[in-house]
Amino acid sequence: MNRIAVGVDPGVVAVSRDGLNAYVANQGGNSVSVVDTQAQTLRTTFPVGEFPGGLTLGADDSRLYVINELSNDLSVVDAVEFQLMRAIHIHLSATIRL
Repeated sequence: MNRIAVGVDPGVVAVSRDGLNAYVANQGGNSVSVVDTQAQTLRTTFPVGEFPGGLTLGADDSRLYVINELSNDLSVVDAVEFQLMRAIHIHLSATIRL
């Protein structure tokens, strides 16, 4: 098993259903890194809100949803193009079911 450098303070990981991509929340870098699990290389890293603390993929793996604890928002990411689509302000004291 190889080590793959991602962003600052990596935390939560989500894996695509086909197992080809691993999404790593970089809590200290306010970003998400995408790892190609077959080639064992870093595909890309893109910015999200402050302190990403939770990740989940949509039913068809086309969207990645990122809970950002310090900016109180939900980043909606195009998981095919690896680009932030929008941020939705939320109250993290509320229960969120993904």
